[in-house]
Amino acid sequence: MEHRGYLEWEGKDNGIFYREDVPANGGRFTVLFLHGQKFSSQTWDDLGTLKFLAAHDYRVVAVDLPGYVKSKDAEQPRTSEERSAFLKKFMEKLKIDRPVLVSPSMSGSYALPFIFEGDQGKHLRGYVPVAPVGTDKFEESDYKELQLPTLVIYGENDSALGVSSLRRLRNIPNSVVHMMKSAGHACYFANPEEFHEKILTFLRRFSQHPEYLYNVIESGKMDNYDIPRYMRALQPDKASAWKLMVIDQVDNEYFVHLYYKML
Repeated sequence: MEHRGYLEWEGKDNGIFYREDVPANGGRFTVLFLHGQKFSSQTWDDLGTLKFLAAHDYRVVAVDLPGYVKSKDAEQPRTSEERSAFLKKFMEKLKIDRPVLVSPSMSGSYALPFIFEGDQGKHLRGYVPVAPVGTDKFEESDYKELQLPTLVIYGENDSALGVSSLRRLRNIPNSVVHMMKSAGHACYFANPEEFHEKILTFLRRFSQHPEYLYNVIESGKMDNYDIPRYMRALQPDKASAWKLMVIDQVDNEYFVHLYYKML
């Protein structure tokens, strides 16, 4: 399902514009895209990002932030508290539960306060900063204490925000850093395919595809095989069927999924 339209916001019918692509089954979970100063949700449509991730079974939402492009009539939040509150309210209105948040450049002024102020980071599944602004507003110790799986992406030729934001972001314990070669600040334009594949790989950390895990079993590498970060695949028996247990740790709770494949 594809939707392009407005959310009523502060009494205005044409308040906040957003784009949404949803698989027929609703998707595994939501990926929420913000945008940079010179861009909008249209960027992710033009690059094919929404359709690409929806085709891989994720609900994908992209928003025009207040005051930008099709949300130009919505008043821009003035403080970090107001920007954090905007994201919280937007997610509530669209019933977005624990998304992976993708935040390039200017949108760091929304994402970082949302993560650090008021412990809102616990309402995210993962974080993908792309050379965001505002990393210097938080202490190095804040990043070191952040328990949020993070994929840091930046362009090789981004000698300003790419480099300065990386100094802080690389301190996040559950972080992976990817540099896009020969790319500038808006690095996703240089190689959209690479950008999409890196995000997809990151998303699969949270919900490994059974097909991938079956291949692990059949390769004979199954004994206590570690799925990156919070996943572990176990082989409880070697009877007539392979039984696969995937344990997903979220906020110190464990969610167990069982898959079966007859030999």
